[in-house]
Amino acid sequence: MLTIGGDLKRKELLSARLGDILSYLYLTSMVLKHYQDQGSPQDDLPIVEWSCRTLLYRAQEQFHGLLRNFPNRWFARLLRFLIFPRGRTYFSPSDELCQEVAELIINPTDTRTRLSYGIYKTIEPSNPIGLLQEAIELAEKVELLERKVVEAYKVGQIDSSDASDQIDEAERRGIITAEETIQIREFDQKIMNLIAVDDFSSEDLARKTVRSAGKKIAKKPTKKPSARKKRSTGKR
Repeated sequence: MLTIGGDLKRKELLSARLGDILSYLYLTSMVLKHYQDQGSPQDDLPIVEWSCRTLLYRAQEQFHGLLRNFPNRWFARLLRFLIFPRGRTYFSPSDELCQEVAELIINPTDTRTRLSYGIYKTIEPSNPIGLLQEAIELAEKVELLERKVVEAYKVGQIDSSDASDQIDEAERRGIITAEETIQIREFDQKIMNLIAVDDFSSEDLARKTVRSAGKKIAKKPTKKPSARKKRSTGKR
């Protein structure tokens, strides 16, 4: 601030980085405060660590970008020495830690219950969060059935390489029951409904494009001859 003065407001990228640093540090303090307010449950530590590591790493990178682009290079070197005396020591969360967090969220754990407290999770067609919750709860049961099919394929009891055909073949060979087949099919359909996006055929898109183009042409006003042209035409 002392070296840049009023120019800081005009150097928007530098001021934006300062704002990001403040935001990340504030969010880190919120994570720790929330963890303390929850009673510091041991099971939530992976999520707390993941959150703090992610936020502090991002704050560090914003500091790095700020110092790289600081106009006063001598002062930037001094700040880098004060802020990073041992270099950049924060790193993003490891894959192992990310896996721990994923397991806590996709399984019916107390951690997931605490995280989803206050969220509207009623299962109804218009509530994707509720449908996702239902699918996650069913996944544990269906996983055991799907594992039966996979193991049967590995030992050669099932010949088909297509996942859908494997389920039908497993039912015919008595590896799973008809009821279990229905459970797998219904679960797959729920997943497809959750991840489905709007789909339009190329014919529909072509019709809409032609229709909108026709409207633009129809609305295009015809140019009227100017008064100057009328006068020149009359003189001739």
